[in-house]
Amino acid sequence: MKKILFSLILFSHLVSSYDVNSISKLKNVWLDFAINLNHQYALMAGFGRVDAYLCMVRNTEYEAFSNLKNTDGSSMGYLAKLDEGNCGQVPITLPWTVKSEQSTTDSSLNIEMINYQCPLGDLSNCISMINAKISLVEEDTSSNPYGILTFDYFYGSRPDSNPLYLASYESKKVNDKIEFDSAIFVDSFVINPVTYPSAGQASEFYSAKIIHTPNAGGEGTVKTLVHRNDGSYEPLGYQSYPDGNPTFIRTTNFVYDNDYVLYRHIDKNGTATTDRCIDKKKANGWNYVPTWFGYGIYDANGDRLTGSSNITINYTGPIQTKNNESWSGSIMITSGSSIGMPYKCKKVKDGTHWSGDNMCPGIANAPHIPVEIDGEIYENFPLLDIPEGTVLTDASNNEYYIRQLRPRLVYAEASLSQCATLTVGSSKETNDHTFFNYPVLNLPRVGAVLVNKLSNEPSKDIAFNGNKWIASEDDDSDGILNSLDMFPTNALKNKDLDFDGIEDSEDGTLSEFQFNWTKYLDKSMFSAYEKDKLN
Repeated sequence: MKKILFSLILFSHLVSSYDVNSISKLKNVWLDFAINLNHQYALMAGFGRVDAYLCMVRNTEYEAFSNLKNTDGSSMGYLAKLDEGNCGQVPITLPWTVKSEQSTTDSSLNIEMINYQCPLGDLSNCISMINAKISLVEEDTSSNPYGILTFDYFYGSRPDSNPLYLASYESKKVNDKIEFDSAIFVDSFVINPVTYPSAGQASEFYSAKIIHTPNAGGEGTVKTLVHRNDGSYEPLGYQSYPDGNPTFIRTTNFVYDNDYVLYRHIDKNGTATTDRCIDKKKANGWNYVPTWFGYGIYDANGDRLTGSSNITINYTGPIQTKNNESWSGSIMITSGSSIGMPYKCKKVKDGTHWSGDNMCPGIANAPHIPVEIDGEIYENFPLLDIPEGTVLTDASNNEYYIRQLRPRLVYAEASLSQCATLTVGSSKETNDHTFFNYPVLNLPRVGAVLVNKLSNEPSKDIAFNGNKWIASEDDDSDGILNSLDMFPTNALKNKDLDFDGIEDSEDGTLSEFQFNWTKYLDKSMFSAYEKDKLN
Protein backbone atom coordinates (compact mmCIF):
# COMPACT_ATOMS: atom_id res chain seq x y z
CA MET A 1 0.00 0.00 0.00
CA LYS A 2 1.41 3.35 -1.03
CA LYS A 3 1.82 5.83 1.76
CA ILE A 4 0.65 9.43 1.61
CA LEU A 5 3.66 11.67 2.15
CA PHE A 6 3.70 15.45 2.33
CA SER A 7 6.53 17.59 3.66
CA LEU A 8 5.06 20.46 5.65
CA ILE A 9 6.87 23.56 4.53
CA LEU A 10 5.71 25.74 7.48
CA PHE A 11 5.23 25.79 10.05
CA SER A 12 -14.58 32.30 33.75
CA HIS A 13 -15.32 31.09 35.32
CA LEU A 14 -18.40 28.89 35.45
CA VAL A 15 -19.44 29.91 38.93
CA SER A 16 -23.05 30.31 37.87
CA SER A 17 -26.29 28.48 37.28
CA TYR A 18 -25.70 28.22 33.52
CA ASP A 19 -25.55 24.51 32.64
CA VAL A 20 -24.56 24.19 28.99
CA ASN A 21 -24.85 20.39 29.15
CA SER A 22 -28.58 20.66 29.82
CA ILE A 23 -29.16 22.58 26.57
CA SER A 24 -30.29 20.69 23.46
CA LYS A 25 -27.45 19.57 21.19
CA LEU A 26 -29.38 21.18 18.30
CA LYS A 27 -28.90 24.67 19.75
CA ASN A 28 -26.35 27.14 18.37
CA VAL A 29 -24.22 26.95 21.49
CA TRP A 30 -23.31 23.42 20.36
CA LEU A 31 -23.61 23.65 16.58
CA ASP A 32 -21.64 26.85 15.87
CA PHE A 33 -18.27 25.73 14.59
CA ALA A 34 -14.90 27.09 15.65
CA ILE A 35 -12.24 27.94 13.06
CA ASN A 36 -8.57 28.51 13.87
CA LEU A 37 -7.38 31.46 11.78
CA ASN A 38 -3.96 33.03 11.25
CA HIS A 39 -2.97 36.59 12.09
CA GLN A 40 -0.55 36.66 9.13
CA TYR A 41 -3.35 35.30 6.97
CA ALA A 42 -2.14 36.46 3.53
CA LEU A 43 1.17 34.69 4.04
CA MET A 44 -0.22 31.53 5.64
CA ALA A 45 -2.88 31.06 2.97
CA GLY A 46 -0.11 30.15 0.55
CA PHE A 47 0.89 27.14 2.59
CA GLY A 48 -2.73 26.09 2.93
CA ARG A 49 -4.18 23.57 5.36
CA VAL A 50 -2.90 20.42 3.70
CA ASP A 51 -1.42 19.24 6.98
CA ALA A 52 -4.87 19.35 8.63
CA TYR A 53 -6.58 17.63 5.70
CA LEU A 54 -3.98 14.86 5.48
CA CYS A 55 -4.31 14.36 9.23
CA MET A 56 -7.97 13.51 8.65
CA VAL A 57 -7.16 11.23 5.72
CA ARG A 58 -4.64 9.30 7.80
CA ASN A 59 -7.18 8.94 10.60
CA THR A 60 -9.60 7.16 8.27
CA GLU A 61 -7.23 4.14 8.50
CA TYR A 62 -7.64 3.77 4.75
CA GLU A 63 -4.80 1.21 4.57
CA ALA A 64 -6.93 -1.32 6.46
CA PHE A 65 -10.13 -0.73 4.47
CA SER A 66 -9.03 -0.09 0.90
CA ASN A 67 -10.68 -1.96 -1.98
CA LEU A 68 -13.77 -2.98 -0.03
CA LYS A 69 -16.21 -4.66 -2.42
CA ASN A 70 -19.88 -5.53 -2.37
CA THR A 71 -20.92 -9.11 -3.13
CA ASP A 72 -21.48 -8.12 -6.77
CA GLY A 73 -17.98 -6.67 -7.07
CA SER A 74 -19.02 -3.01 -6.89
CA SER A 75 -17.05 -0.63 -4.73
CA MET A 76 -17.94 -0.32 -1.07
CA GLY A 77 -17.33 2.51 1.34
CA TYR A 78 -17.18 2.58 5.09
CA LEU A 79 -18.07 5.04 7.82
CA ALA A 80 -15.36 6.77 9.84
CA LYS A 81 -16.13 9.09 12.75
CA LEU A 82 -13.10 11.36 12.84
CA ASP A 83 -11.79 13.69 15.51
CA GLU A 84 -11.62 16.72 13.23
CA GLY A 85 -10.80 19.04 16.13
CA ASN A 86 -7.61 17.10 16.85
CA CYS A 87 -6.55 17.81 13.24
CA GLY A 88 -7.23 21.53 13.57
CA GLN A 89 -10.50 21.27 11.66
CA VAL A 90 -14.09 22.16 12.40
CA PRO A 91 -15.61 19.32 14.49
CA ILE A 92 -18.63 17.83 12.74
CA THR A 93 -21.40 15.59 14.02
CA LEU A 94 -21.87 12.76 11.55
CA PRO A 95 -19.28 10.29 10.23
CA TRP A 96 -17.51 10.45 6.90
CA THR A 97 -18.26 8.02 4.10
CA VAL A 98 -14.85 6.89 2.86
CA LYS A 99 -13.94 5.01 -0.32
CA SER A 100 -10.31 4.05 -0.85
CA GLU A 101 -9.14 2.21 -3.95
CA GLN A 102 -5.79 1.10 -5.34
CA SER A 103 -5.71 -1.78 -7.82
CA THR A 104 -2.03 -2.63 -7.27
CA THR A 105 0.81 -1.27 -5.15
CA ASP A 106 2.12 0.49 -8.27
CA SER A 107 -1.22 2.06 -9.17
CA SER A 108 -2.49 5.48 -8.16
CA LEU A 109 -4.15 5.69 -4.78
CA ASN A 110 -7.54 7.44 -4.75
CA ILE A 111 -9.45 8.27 -1.60
CA GLU A 112 -12.87 9.91 -1.65
CA MET A 113 -14.61 11.28 1.44
CA ILE A 114 -18.13 12.64 1.75
CA ASN A 115 -19.93 14.07 4.76
CA TYR A 116 -23.52 15.21 5.12
CA GLN A 117 -24.52 17.44 8.02
CA CYS A 118 -28.22 16.72 8.38
CA PRO A 119 -30.25 17.41 11.55
CA LEU A 120 -31.77 14.18 12.84
CA GLY A 121 -30.49 12.30 9.78
CA ASP A 122 -32.93 13.98 7.39
CA LEU A 123 -31.08 14.11 4.06
CA SER A 124 -33.66 16.51 2.62
CA ASN A 125 -32.81 18.98 5.39
CA CYS A 126 -29.01 18.94 5.26
CA ILE A 127 -27.29 22.10 6.41
CA SER A 128 -24.20 21.45 4.34
CA MET A 129 -22.19 18.81 2.54
CA ILE A 130 -18.41 18.42 2.68
CA ASN A 131 -16.42 16.55 0.03
CA ALA A 132 -12.74 15.68 -0.17
CA LYS A 133 -10.70 13.74 -2.69
CA ILE A 134 -7.04 12.87 -2.61
CA SER A 135 -5.14 11.29 -5.47
CA LEU A 136 -1.54 10.12 -5.29
CA VAL A 137 -0.02 9.18 -8.61
CA GLU A 138 3.47 7.76 -8.88
CA GLU A 139 5.14 8.39 -12.23
CA ASP A 140 6.86 5.63 -14.19
CA THR A 141 10.21 7.41 -14.18
CA SER A 142 12.61 7.83 -11.30
CA SER A 143 12.70 11.59 -11.91
CA ASN A 144 9.70 12.07 -9.65
CA PRO A 145 9.93 9.55 -6.80
CA TYR A 146 7.47 11.57 -4.72
CA GLY A 147 4.78 11.28 -7.38
CA ILE A 148 2.08 13.86 -7.88
CA LEU A 149 -0.27 14.58 -5.00
CA THR A 150 -3.54 16.35 -5.71
CA PHE A 151 -6.05 17.20 -3.03
CA ASP A 152 -9.48 18.81 -3.32
CA TYR A 153 -11.60 19.85 -0.37
CA PHE A 154 -14.87 21.72 -0.64
CA TYR A 155 -18.20 22.28 1.00
CA GLY A 156 -21.37 24.21 0.50
CA SER A 157 -24.66 25.03 2.15
CA ARG A 158 -28.08 23.54 1.60
CA PRO A 159 -30.63 23.93 0.17
CA ASP A 160 -29.42 26.72 -2.14
CA SER A 161 -26.14 24.98 -3.10
CA ASN A 162 -24.06 28.04 -2.24
CA PRO A 163 -20.33 27.26 -2.33
CA LEU A 164 -18.76 28.17 0.98
CA TYR A 165 -15.24 26.83 0.61
CA LEU A 166 -13.17 25.39 -2.24
CA ALA A 167 -9.53 24.34 -2.07
CA SER A 168 -7.31 22.54 -4.57
CA TYR A 169 -3.68 21.64 -4.02
CA GLU A 170 -1.06 20.00 -6.20
CA SER A 171 2.43 18.95 -5.20
CA LYS A 172 4.96 17.54 -7.67
CA LYS A 173 8.69 17.31 -8.18
CA VAL A 174 10.21 19.52 -10.87
CA ASN A 175 13.90 18.79 -11.40
CA ASP A 176 15.43 18.85 -7.90
CA LYS A 177 12.67 20.97 -6.34
CA ILE A 178 9.08 20.45 -5.23
CA GLU A 179 6.46 22.76 -6.74
CA PHE A 180 3.37 23.38 -4.63
CA ASP A 181 0.36 25.13 -6.20
CA SER A 182 -2.84 26.01 -4.41
CA ALA A 183 -6.09 27.92 -4.85
CA ILE A 184 -8.62 28.69 -2.13
CA PHE A 185 -12.07 30.28 -2.33
CA VAL A 186 -13.87 31.10 0.91
CA ASP A 187 -17.22 32.79 1.31
CA SER A 188 -17.03 35.59 3.88
CA PHE A 189 -19.95 34.01 5.73
CA VAL A 190 -17.51 31.35 6.96
CA ILE A 191 -15.08 33.93 8.35
CA ASN A 192 -17.48 36.53 9.73
CA PRO A 193 -21.12 35.38 9.84
CA VAL A 194 -22.27 38.45 11.75
CA THR A 195 -21.11 40.98 9.15
CA TYR A 196 -22.09 38.59 6.33
CA PRO A 197 -25.12 36.67 7.68
CA SER A 198 -25.84 34.89 4.38
CA ALA A 199 -23.70 33.24 1.74
CA GLY A 200 -22.87 35.04 -1.48
CA GLN A 201 -22.38 38.57 -0.15
CA ALA A 202 -18.58 38.65 -0.22
CA SER A 203 -15.67 36.28 -0.79
CA GLU A 204 -11.91 35.86 -0.53
CA PHE A 205 -9.69 34.15 -3.09
CA TYR A 206 -6.08 33.08 -2.57
CA SER A 207 -3.73 31.55 -5.10
CA ALA A 208 -0.15 30.54 -4.39
CA LYS A 209 2.95 29.00 -5.88
CA ILE A 210 5.81 27.75 -3.73
CA ILE A 211 9.09 26.35 -5.02
CA HIS A 212 10.59 24.23 -2.26
CA THR A 213 14.11 22.83 -2.06
CA PRO A 214 14.16 19.77 0.24
CA ASN A 215 16.17 20.26 3.44
CA ALA A 216 16.93 23.89 2.56
CA GLY A 217 13.95 26.20 2.11
CA GLY A 218 12.17 27.90 -0.73
CA GLU A 219 10.31 30.92 -2.02
CA GLY A 220 6.84 31.76 -3.22
CA THR A 221 4.01 34.18 -3.89
CA VAL A 222 0.45 34.48 -2.58
CA LYS A 223 -2.19 36.57 -4.38
CA THR A 224 -5.11 37.77 -2.26
CA LEU A 225 -8.37 39.04 -3.78
CA VAL A 226 -11.46 40.13 -1.85
CA HIS A 227 -14.73 40.59 -3.75
CA ARG A 228 -18.08 42.05 -2.83
CA ASN A 229 -20.62 39.92 -4.71
CA ASP A 230 -24.00 41.43 -3.81
CA GLY A 231 -23.72 44.57 -5.97
CA SER A 232 -23.52 46.96 -3.03
CA TYR A 233 -20.05 48.22 -4.00
CA GLU A 234 -20.62 48.57 -7.74
CA PRO A 235 -21.12 52.37 -7.53
CA LEU A 236 -17.55 52.48 -6.20
CA GLY A 237 -16.18 50.51 -9.13
CA TYR A 238 -16.03 47.02 -7.58
CA GLN A 239 -17.72 43.94 -9.00
CA SER A 240 -18.27 40.28 -8.22
CA TYR A 241 -15.93 37.28 -8.20
CA PRO A 242 -14.17 36.18 -10.31
CA ASP A 243 -13.85 38.73 -13.15
CA GLY A 244 -14.93 41.95 -11.46
CA ASN A 245 -12.55 44.39 -9.80
CA PRO A 246 -11.87 43.26 -6.21
CA THR A 247 -12.31 45.55 -3.23
CA PHE A 248 -8.86 44.47 -2.03
CA ILE A 249 -5.77 43.13 -3.83
CA ARG A 250 -2.47 42.11 -2.32
CA THR A 251 0.61 40.23 -3.44
CA THR A 252 2.71 38.61 -0.73
CA ASN A 253 6.20 37.48 -1.71
CA PHE A 254 8.30 35.42 0.66
CA VAL A 255 11.43 33.34 1.09
CA TYR A 256 12.21 30.90 3.88
CA ASP A 257 14.79 28.53 5.31
CA ASN A 258 14.39 25.86 7.97
CA ASP A 259 13.69 28.38 10.71
CA TYR A 260 12.43 31.73 9.43
CA VAL A 261 10.25 33.35 6.79
CA LEU A 262 10.99 36.77 5.31
CA TYR A 263 8.03 38.40 3.54
CA ARG A 264 6.69 41.62 2.12
CA HIS A 265 3.27 42.78 0.97
CA ILE A 266 2.71 44.66 -2.29
CA ASP A 267 -0.53 46.55 -2.91
CA LYS A 268 -2.27 46.92 -6.27
CA ASN A 269 -0.32 50.10 -7.01
CA GLY A 270 3.00 48.32 -6.59
CA THR A 271 3.79 49.88 -3.22
CA ALA A 272 5.69 47.44 -1.00
CA THR A 273 5.75 47.25 2.79
CA THR A 274 8.90 46.93 4.83
CA ASP A 275 10.14 43.35 4.98
CA ARG A 276 9.11 41.36 8.04
CA CYS A 277 10.73 38.28 9.52
CA ILE A 278 8.79 35.63 11.44
CA ASP A 279 9.60 32.39 13.20
CA LYS A 280 7.80 29.65 11.28
CA LYS A 281 7.46 27.28 14.23
CA LYS A 282 3.90 27.29 15.56
CA ALA A 283 5.15 26.39 19.04
CA ASN A 284 6.81 29.80 19.33
CA GLY A 285 3.63 31.68 18.46
CA TRP A 286 0.76 32.94 20.58
CA ASN A 287 -3.02 33.34 20.19
CA TYR A 288 -5.68 35.97 20.55
CA VAL A 289 -9.40 36.27 19.77
CA PRO A 290 -10.50 39.18 17.54
CA THR A 291 -13.02 41.20 19.49
CA TRP A 292 -15.00 42.31 16.44
CA PHE A 293 -16.11 38.82 15.32
CA GLY A 294 -14.20 36.20 17.27
CA TYR A 295 -16.73 35.06 19.84
CA GLY A 296 -19.98 33.14 20.08
CA ILE A 297 -22.28 34.73 22.67
CA TYR A 298 -25.38 32.78 23.74
CA ASP A 299 -28.36 33.40 26.00
CA ALA A 300 -29.70 31.08 28.66
CA ASN A 301 -31.55 29.01 26.02
CA GLY A 302 -28.36 28.33 24.05
CA ASP A 303 -29.38 30.68 21.22
CA ARG A 304 -26.85 33.09 19.77
CA LEU A 305 -27.59 36.76 20.35
CA THR A 306 -28.86 38.66 17.35
CA GLY A 307 -28.77 42.32 16.40
CA SER A 308 -26.88 45.09 18.17
CA SER A 309 -27.31 44.07 21.75
CA ASN A 310 -25.07 46.66 23.51
CA ILE A 311 -25.15 44.81 26.81
CA THR A 312 -22.76 46.20 29.42
CA ILE A 313 -21.04 43.63 31.63
CA ASN A 314 -18.60 44.08 34.49
CA TYR A 315 -15.74 41.67 33.94
CA THR A 316 -12.64 40.66 35.88
CA GLY A 317 -10.16 38.29 34.33
CA PRO A 318 -6.53 37.55 33.51
CA ILE A 319 -4.52 39.27 30.79
CA GLN A 320 -3.11 36.30 28.92
CA THR A 321 0.12 37.93 27.81
CA LYS A 322 0.99 39.50 31.17
CA ASN A 323 2.14 37.24 33.98
CA ASN A 324 -0.10 37.11 37.06
CA GLU A 325 -1.99 40.26 36.13
CA SER A 326 -5.70 40.75 35.70
CA TRP A 327 -8.00 43.49 34.49
CA SER A 328 -11.32 44.71 35.89
CA GLY A 329 -13.73 46.95 34.09
CA SER A 330 -16.75 47.20 31.84
CA ILE A 331 -16.99 45.42 28.53
CA MET A 332 -19.85 45.61 26.08
CA ILE A 333 -21.47 42.77 24.16
CA THR A 334 -22.31 44.45 20.86
CA SER A 335 -23.58 41.42 18.91
CA GLY A 336 -23.63 37.63 18.94
CA SER A 337 -19.93 37.58 18.10
CA SER A 338 -18.45 40.93 19.13
CA ILE A 339 -17.22 42.12 22.51
CA GLY A 340 -16.05 45.70 22.89
CA MET A 341 -12.91 46.07 24.97
CA PRO A 342 -9.77 48.23 24.91
CA TYR A 343 -6.94 47.76 22.42
CA LYS A 344 -3.41 47.77 23.80
CA CYS A 345 0.04 47.86 22.19
CA LYS A 346 1.60 44.38 22.15
CA LYS A 347 4.80 42.98 20.73
CA VAL A 348 4.05 40.72 17.75
CA LYS A 349 6.87 38.45 18.86
CA ASP A 350 5.18 37.23 22.04
CA GLY A 351 2.22 39.44 22.96
CA THR A 352 4.00 41.29 25.77
CA HIS A 353 2.82 44.85 26.35
CA TRP A 354 4.79 47.86 25.19
CA SER A 355 4.02 50.29 28.00
CA GLY A 356 1.53 49.17 30.58
CA ASP A 357 -1.93 49.22 29.02
CA ASN A 358 -1.21 52.02 26.54
CA MET A 359 -1.90 51.89 22.82
CA CYS A 360 0.83 52.08 20.21
CA PRO A 361 2.11 55.61 19.52
CA GLY A 362 0.80 57.24 16.37
CA ILE A 363 -1.93 54.68 15.66
CA ALA A 364 -4.25 54.99 18.65
CA ASN A 365 -7.48 53.01 18.25
CA ALA A 366 -6.22 51.39 15.00
CA PRO A 367 -5.66 47.64 15.34
CA HIS A 368 -2.97 45.59 13.59
CA ILE A 369 -0.91 48.35 11.97
CA PRO A 370 2.77 47.56 12.54
CA VAL A 371 4.89 50.06 14.46
CA GLU A 372 8.60 49.66 15.17
CA ILE A 373 9.60 50.55 18.73
CA ASP A 374 13.19 50.02 19.91
CA GLY A 375 13.83 47.58 17.07
CA GLU A 376 10.72 45.44 17.77
CA ILE A 377 7.44 45.31 15.84
CA TYR A 378 4.28 46.13 17.80
CA GLU A 379 0.59 46.29 16.91
CA ASN A 380 -2.61 47.13 18.77
CA PHE A 381 -4.33 43.91 19.87
CA PRO A 382 -7.35 43.31 22.15
CA LEU A 383 -6.32 43.75 25.77
CA LEU A 384 -7.40 40.23 26.75
CA ASP A 385 -9.39 37.18 25.69
CA ILE A 386 -12.62 36.11 27.36
CA PRO A 387 -11.90 32.43 28.19
CA GLU A 388 -13.86 29.63 26.54
CA GLY A 389 -16.82 28.60 28.69
CA THR A 390 -17.05 31.86 30.63
CA VAL A 391 -20.51 32.85 31.85
CA LEU A 392 -21.11 36.61 31.98
CA THR A 393 -23.95 38.14 33.99
CA ASP A 394 -25.48 41.57 33.40
CA ALA A 395 -27.12 43.92 35.91
CA SER A 396 -30.44 42.08 35.52
CA ASN A 397 -28.78 38.71 36.26
CA ASN A 398 -29.17 37.53 32.67
CA GLU A 399 -26.47 35.00 31.86
CA TYR A 400 -24.47 34.75 28.63
CA TYR A 401 -22.28 31.83 27.67
CA ILE A 402 -19.05 32.64 25.79
CA ARG A 403 -17.29 30.52 23.19
CA GLN A 404 -14.11 31.35 21.26
CA LEU A 405 -15.09 30.68 17.63
CA ARG A 406 -12.42 32.53 15.62
CA PRO A 407 -9.13 32.44 17.55
CA ARG A 408 -6.05 33.55 15.62
CA LEU A 409 -2.51 32.22 15.78
CA VAL A 410 0.23 34.86 15.66
CA TYR A 411 3.50 33.55 14.29
CA ALA A 412 6.21 35.14 16.41
CA GLU A 413 7.88 38.18 14.89
CA ALA A 414 11.68 37.91 14.69
CA SER A 415 14.27 40.62 14.14
CA LEU A 416 15.37 41.21 10.56
CA SER A 417 18.84 40.06 11.57
CA GLN A 418 17.44 36.55 11.92
CA CYS A 419 16.49 36.68 8.23
CA ALA A 420 19.73 38.37 7.10
CA THR A 421 20.64 35.49 4.77
CA LEU A 422 17.25 35.59 3.02
CA THR A 423 16.25 37.81 0.09
CA VAL A 424 12.67 38.21 -1.13
CA GLY A 425 12.44 37.56 -4.88
CA SER A 426 10.11 38.78 -7.58
CA SER A 427 6.46 37.78 -7.86
CA LYS A 428 5.65 34.36 -9.29
CA GLU A 429 2.68 33.75 -11.55
CA THR A 430 -0.01 31.84 -9.66
CA ASN A 431 -3.06 29.92 -10.87
CA ASP A 432 -6.48 31.49 -11.18
CA HIS A 433 -9.93 30.11 -10.37
CA THR A 434 -9.73 27.57 -13.22
CA PHE A 435 -7.25 25.60 -11.07
CA PHE A 436 -10.15 24.13 -9.07
CA ASN A 437 -10.87 20.49 -9.98
CA TYR A 438 -14.51 20.16 -8.78
CA PRO A 439 -14.46 16.35 -8.47
CA VAL A 440 -17.86 14.68 -8.52
CA LEU A 441 -18.13 12.15 -5.72
CA ASN A 442 -20.86 9.54 -5.53
CA LEU A 443 -21.92 7.84 -2.34
CA PRO A 444 -21.11 4.13 -2.44
CA ARG A 445 -23.02 1.63 -0.39
CA VAL A 446 -21.66 1.72 3.15
CA GLY A 447 -21.75 -0.56 6.15
CA ALA A 448 -21.23 0.05 9.85
CA VAL A 449 -18.90 2.55 11.46
CA LEU A 450 -15.54 0.76 11.17
CA VAL A 451 -13.36 3.62 12.43
CA ASN A 452 -14.22 5.83 15.38
CA LYS A 453 -11.56 8.22 16.61
CA LEU A 454 -13.83 9.28 19.48
CA SER A 455 -14.06 5.80 21.02
CA ASN A 456 -12.27 7.06 24.12
CA GLU A 457 -14.37 10.23 24.26
CA PRO A 458 -17.94 9.05 23.54
CA SER A 459 -19.48 12.27 24.87
CA LYS A 460 -18.12 14.07 21.79
CA ASP A 461 -19.77 11.55 19.45
CA ILE A 462 -23.40 12.59 19.38
CA ALA A 463 -24.29 10.14 16.59
CA PHE A 464 -22.66 6.88 17.74
CA ASN A 465 -21.54 7.40 21.35
CA GLY A 466 -18.02 6.24 20.51
CA ASN A 467 -19.09 2.86 19.10
CA LYS A 468 -17.46 1.07 16.16
CA TRP A 469 -17.82 -2.40 14.69
CA ILE A 470 -15.43 -5.07 13.47
CA ALA A 471 -15.74 -5.37 9.69
CA SER A 472 -15.54 -9.18 9.48
CA GLU A 473 -18.12 -9.88 12.19
CA ASP A 474 -21.92 -9.96 12.11
CA ASP A 475 -23.21 -8.40 15.31
CA ASP A 476 -26.93 -8.79 14.55
CA SER A 477 -26.60 -12.33 13.08
CA ASP A 478 -28.52 -11.45 9.92
CA GLY A 479 -25.98 -13.11 7.63
CA ILE A 480 -24.53 -9.77 6.51
CA LEU A 481 -21.10 -8.75 7.70
CA ASN A 482 -20.78 -5.46 9.55
CA SER A 483 -18.74 -4.04 6.66
CA LEU A 484 -21.88 -4.34 4.48
CA ASP A 485 -24.49 -3.62 7.16
CA MET A 486 -25.54 -0.01 7.72
CA PHE A 487 -27.65 -1.22 10.66
CA PRO A 488 -25.27 -3.65 12.41
CA THR A 489 -27.49 -4.12 15.48
CA ASN A 490 -30.81 -4.54 13.62
CA ALA A 491 -31.29 -7.87 11.83
CA LEU A 492 -34.24 -6.48 9.84
CA LYS A 493 -32.25 -3.68 8.16
CA ASN A 494 -28.94 -3.41 6.32
CA LYS A 495 -29.02 -0.85 3.47
CA ASP A 496 -29.22 2.93 3.54
CA LEU A 497 -27.87 4.23 0.24
CA ASP A 498 -28.58 7.91 0.88
CA PHE A 499 -27.58 7.85 4.56
CA ASP A 500 -30.80 9.33 5.87
CA GLY A 501 -31.36 6.70 8.58
CA ILE A 502 -34.13 4.95 6.62
CA GLU A 503 -33.69 1.41 5.33
CA ASP A 504 -33.74 1.45 1.51
CA SER A 505 -36.68 -0.97 1.33
CA GLU A 506 -38.73 1.54 3.36
CA ASP A 507 -37.36 4.70 1.76
CA GLY A 508 -39.54 6.27 -0.91
CA THR A 509 -37.10 9.11 -1.60
CA LEU A 510 -33.74 7.52 -2.34
CA SER A 511 -31.61 10.47 -3.35
CA GLU A 512 -28.10 11.82 -3.26
CA PHE A 513 -27.26 15.48 -3.27
CA GLN A 514 -24.56 16.83 -5.59
CA PHE A 515 -23.45 20.43 -5.72
CA ASN A 516 -23.61 22.14 -9.08
CA TRP A 517 -20.75 24.61 -8.73
CA THR A 518 -20.61 27.63 -11.01
CA LYS A 519 -17.10 27.28 -12.45
CA TYR A 520 -16.81 30.55 -14.41
CA LEU A 521 -14.50 28.87 -16.90
CA ASP A 522 -15.37 31.47 -19.54
CA LYS A 523 -14.20 34.39 -17.38
CA SER A 524 -10.82 35.88 -16.58
CA MET A 525 -9.88 36.17 -12.94
CA PHE A 526 -10.02 39.97 -12.83
CA SER A 527 -9.50 42.93 -15.14
CA ALA A 528 -6.23 43.17 -17.10
CA TYR A 529 -5.63 46.63 -15.64
CA GLU A 530 -5.62 45.34 -12.09
CA LYS A 531 -3.63 42.24 -13.04
CA ASP A 532 -0.88 44.35 -14.62
CA LYS A 533 -0.57 46.30 -11.40
CA LEU A 534 -0.62 43.14 -9.31
CA ASN A 535 2.33 41.66 -11.16
